[in-house]
Amino acid sequence: MVKNITVTKRMVLEWLISKGYRREDIVFNRRSSPDFILPDGRRIEVKRVAGNAVYFTRKQWECLDDGVEIALVNEGLKEPIAVVPFSEVRRVAESGGRLLGRFRVIIQPSSSRVICIRCGEDLYKAFVKFSLDYNDYSEALRELMVRAGLLKKPITF
Repeated sequence: MVKNITVTKRMVLEWLISKGYRREDIVFNRRSSPDFILPDGRRIEVKRVAGNAVYFTRKQWECLDDGVEIALVNEGLKEPIAVVPFSEVRRVAESGGRLLGRFRVIIQPSSSRVICIRCGEDLYKAFVKFSLDYNDYSEALRELMVRAGLLKKPITF
């Protein structure tokens, strides 16, 4: 049924099946949002938590509506951290608050690109621990590059 699916989206798919949905009744949108449409009308967008932030592209942000639910996930878990209505995510983003009291909601500019860097689990865990003192992974990575002498001063955007 589902090809080319990320680890986090596959985890949510398996979680939905464990909640009683049949695999063949779940619609997976590989190239659009929301990611899953369920037979009862629920629509779910999967967002991986990165450090203490949840990122949305500008295009995603504009196409999601208040009827969508956001499944917040971390790799390695068997179920989402939480499933929250997009209306709550939008309210938090507009108020400058934190989702679930912990996560910043970041809407990336249209010109912004996200680049994935793959690494082993040990390095990832060490980086996550290092990044706890920073606002997001990008800020932590910039600091590491400065410390390694790859940048003379932090890059600011």
